[in-house]
Amino acid sequence: WENWACFALGNLAEADDAVQAAIVSAGAVPLLAVALREHHGAVEVQRWACFALGNLTAGDAAIETAIARSGAVPLLVAALRGHPSIVEVQVHACLALGNLADSNDAIRAEIVSAGAVPLLVAALGAHPGTVEVQSNACLALCNLAAGDDASRAAIVAASGVPLLVAALRHSLSAETLRFASSALRHLVRDSAAVRALVVAESAVPLLLAAQRAHPDNTVLQGDVTALRRSRVAHVLGTSDCEEALFFSLHEGSEGASCVH
Repeated sequence: WENWACFALGNLAEADDAVQAAIVSAGAVPLLAVALREHHGAVEVQRWACFALGNLTAGDAAIETAIARSGAVPLLVAALRGHPSIVEVQVHACLALGNLADSNDAIRAEIVSAGAVPLLVAALGAHPGTVEVQSNACLALCNLAAGDDASRAAIVAASGVPLLVAALRHSLSAETLRFASSALRHLVRDSAAVRALVVAESAVPLLLAAQRAHPDNTVLQGDVTALRRSRVAHVLGTSDCEEALFFSLHEGSEGASCVH
């Protein structure tokens, strides 16, 4: 019955803030954590518990803190680790971790220390054609990259840059492009080595192509504005200026995390 209870809570959590608050007040969060802990091998329980936690973490800082205090972070990471081939578990666990990493530095640090980063990168590599895995894993990496230097270093060490660039190349959705490009902008912060890696992976032409393909995406169009400010728009096609071009895309974007 646990899987159906988790499924029902997840569906209820898709409603408004009042319903989410009621779910938390009723004590559901610790029970969802218990379901993840005690039914690690039960795919459907893992799937729907991650689903419920992902929906509960959609922007309320108090609820996100309650979820972290319940011990859910390492359990969400364990779900990623234990079910790498189960798309639904990957989708919902990535979303929950991505939402939890939205703005709380302490939660971000816990996610990184629990070993989430290599698993998020692995999800990108294992499911290149699955829109929701690509989008949610990029969301999580974006929000982690918006944190401290240790989070960014962990993403780079896990070979996150090539997989984020691959997400741009797959171009499965506007959301994926948005989260991947924002993650890369955070990663190049104060790091010439990462900037060179991003350029070597041919990210710049992909990002520019994404901007052209999604004229209504305000984040990508903001990058175009940064290009115009940088006064290098007339040389977009030359490889010699690619590093300067990408760094200009990062200009003015520090400190902003992604939201789902």
